[in-house]
Amino acid sequence: MIPRLLGPLLFLALSPALRADFVTLWELGADDNSQSDFTQEAGANEPPGYVSLPDEVPVGSENDPTFNLASKDDDYYFAGMYPQPIGLVDSSEPWKAFERALVPGDGTNRIHFTLNAQQAAATNRLRFTVDTFALGSAGQPSTHDLQLLVNGQEILTQNAITIPTLLEKVVSAGAVNAIEGENVFEITRTGGSDASWIQFDYLKAAVDTDLCADPLCAFAATTTQASPGQEITLNWIASPTSSLVLNPGAINVTPLTTNGLGSIKLVPDGTTTYSLTATKGQSVQTRELTVNVPLILSFSANRTSLSLNESATLLWKADPKATLTIDQGVGSVNAATDALGGGRVNVTPGNQERVYTLTATRGASTATASLTLGYAEFGTIWKLGTDDNGTAEFVQEAGSNPLPGSPIILDDDYYFLGAYPDPIGTLYGSENPATNFERAVTGGSTTTRVHFTLAEPSPAPSSRVRISVDLIGGGWWDAAAAAAGAGFGTHDIALNVNGVEVWSKLDITADTFAQPTFLAGDANVVAGENVLEIVRTGGLINNDPASTGWIQFDYLQAEINTNAATPPAAPVITGVVRDQATGALTLTWTSQAGQTFLVETSNNLVTWPDVATNYPTGGATGASTSFTHQPTASDTALYYRITRQ
Repeated sequence: MIPRLLGPLLFLALSPALRADFVTLWELGADDNSQSDFTQEAGANEPPGYVSLPDEVPVGSENDPTFNLASKDDDYYFAGMYPQPIGLVDSSEPWKAFERALVPGDGTNRIHFTLNAQQAAATNRLRFTVDTFALGSAGQPSTHDLQLLVNGQEILTQNAITIPTLLEKVVSAGAVNAIEGENVFEITRTGGSDASWIQFDYLKAAVDTDLCADPLCAFAATTTQASPGQEITLNWIASPTSSLVLNPGAINVTPLTTNGLGSIKLVPDGTTTYSLTATKGQSVQTRELTVNVPLILSFSANRTSLSLNESATLLWKADPKATLTIDQGVGSVNAATDALGGGRVNVTPGNQERVYTLTATRGASTATASLTLGYAEFGTIWKLGTDDNGTAEFVQEAGSNPLPGSPIILDDDYYFLGAYPDPIGTLYGSENPATNFERAVTGGSTTTRVHFTLAEPSPAPSSRVRISVDLIGGGWWDAAAAAAGAGFGTHDIALNVNGVEVWSKLDITADTFAQPTFLAGDANVVAGENVLEIVRTGGLINNDPASTGWIQFDYLQAEINTNAATPPAAPVITGVVRDQATGALTLTWTSQAGQTFLVETSNNLVTWPDVATNYPTGGATGASTSFTHQPTASDTALYYRITRQ
């Protein structure tokens, strides 16, 4: 595995105690408060410039301030191998080939130099020094804005320089894309006063290749909160001479370390504490970090408000290696969980509020998550927005698109969590309406669709469905005037459920509350995917087809009432087994998941004392339920009655 190297932030955390000495890479001029080492600037040129030869400077003129090298330009080359057309430079250019100043008409000097592989390592620190002095002008204040760049990367900007200034900057080699071969240091005058100049005393570059003096200086992870199955990266900074072992697993990560910097990609097997041990000679250092992997990422329901005997779908995302159970009689749900930890199951709370708790256990670790399913005459399927006469919960419309749209971007199709046909698949969370639900239907984006699911079994055709759409904030664009028109505009709106129109109104000119109620069977409302579609079907304004309008949403809601549905069949006793040793009787009868029962007994068919109420605790788990009763010694004849509660 190839380690991923850190970037320019590497050096910010290092204290001076960890820094080794810098080694000079190159220098131009002597630190003598004089520009006599160089010569007068000679105009601007594009790179790569020209290489002056040392023998162009006569002996004795090296420090002669009056000598002016004719072949100088903006590009100074140190010895090294460069790309064509420069090629091999046997000897560095003479200092006299470097222009002594930056002026408004010649504002850039470039210094070309080479690095070897060790010097160019991304973990190294590079230090660049520019000593400026002798500022001057033609009869006005001398002001200068300077910028330093390495390989085109800005490393320092100093504006409004009016006095001699020493510019110095330390950066990581990786931050300036340092490479083995040619690199370029550039000093540019980006602004300042006219007819002025700023000169150079000396310039230097140095490198520090000893990043970390201790065996181990840093150990970190890209995240300490990971999802099950998520890949993370561990990074470290160590002495280049350290040997390194990562636990758990006793992994030798020394081969993954270059110049003291290394990394490794791993998938934590649950919450894991990693330790990295570095050995440098006789010194040993160990650092630890813990990556937390929650056993449960999410636990939700496609509906939390249900009417009589309606079902909801519980959905979860959890560690796929955990043991998963849900109370209220649901039991183990590992069989309903896929390889990535996502699962779903249908439950029927009956006519009472129930709290469902998902428990995940892996080894000694346990986590729980709970949700409440409530009961109402009209159970809420979903709701978007709040009844506040505003659209702040939504986002501006973004054009039209065909079905099925996308559950992750802003378009005409908004998806609640649930299991959908391909290509959508199972969604463990709903879209965010603040970013993904369009606030209006318009002349240019006429349709908004809301996708939602109902759990098995399908609601009876006689169930009543109620849709609420609060339409507010109409407006229009006056094409002739090229401006927003006055007033609400005119709008024709239709509501369709599964392709069946359930409400429509023409010529809407004011805020309108649409709340149609219809039978589930009339709109093909079934278990699985259902779609509410809101369409602006028309609305001619000022009799101008070019004018267009919009009408917005305050809130939208879908509800269902299954009281009109045929109730589940009465329980039927299907078996009675008597234990010959104890005389105990075990009764078995038909049931549906989530149902509870009253068990009564009588020996005279007149009085019926109960022997069990709200049985079984948490509700039935399937199509049959059993109960064991111990008759008394005086019971010679016994009758049983099972009633669904």
